[in-house]
Amino acid sequence: MNLKSSTSILGDRVLFELQVSRRNDPFRGDIQPLDADFHQDQSMTKEPVEAVLLNPKPLEPIRANSAYQFVWQLPTSKIGKSIPITHYIHLKYRMEPPHSNRNGEGLLREITSRDYAFDNTLTFAVQKVEYEVCAHVLSDKPQLVLCRIDLPCDLIVSLRSLTSNKESIIVVVEVDQEYWTAVDRCKGWRWVMGTESVVLMFKCSVVNIKESGVGQTNFTIVPKKVGFLPYPLIYIHRHLSTGQNVTPSIFLLRSSIIASLIEFVYRRGSPSPKLACLESG
Repeated sequence: MNLKSSTSILGDRVLFELQVSRRNDPFRGDIQPLDADFHQDQSMTKEPVEAVLLNPKPLEPIRANSAYQFVWQLPTSKIGKSIPITHYIHLKYRMEPPHSNRNGEGLLREITSRDYAFDNTLTFAVQKVEYEVCAHVLSDKPQLVLCRIDLPCDLIVSLRSLTSNKESIIVVVEVDQEYWTAVDRCKGWRWVMGTESVVLMFKCSVVNIKESGVGQTNFTIVPKKVGFLPYPLIYIHRHLSTGQNVTPSIFLLRSSIIASLIEFVYRRGSPSPKLACLESG
């Protein structure tokens, strides 16, 4: 039996997942989870805070040659995202005999007649969502809802800081050239990794986040096909202070002066991440 843990971000929630795999387990019966607890140690003077188990109860049995995943929603914390936090996991379970041998004797009966517990301590930093991103597309004519092929549209990207930091954010938009053309792409921007550099064929802009925690920028994109087109991909990065001002002009983007940000995206209008385009006439 193998255990694998990971964390993920869903909206503004941080999830902890523990996968139990029984691909090579010699025991052929079921493992029946009885309880699954996960706690986060946020303070030396207070009791650990319990995470919320998202699996429905009663917990399902973990059968041979299968995998099962426990999922907890981690509690909110004021601890920084780069600071490791101690977590405690406790699983209580019972081993059920195989269906073909429910009346097992000897060692099998002894193994299946008691409860077992798994306890472990994990230390890891908990990532946090830092920005809320809204992206929507406006046609060249305000009275039209739909864009027209081969005519420019405005892609409006709005940012809202969930930490209210006043800083400069680099917004990068990657377009699929099969569906879109990016106007005035930042051909001079380069991403430098060690001795190698790669020219970014993306649109990019620097957004100054105000004291209110909001900022906005826009890009010009041109649809190349008729139909419902997928939105361009949007990435945001933080500028790490180097004593130099950040401007949208041509310069080198070095790994030592920018850091990727964790964010989630929502779009105005239809929940489908597609944009309808008409033929121009």
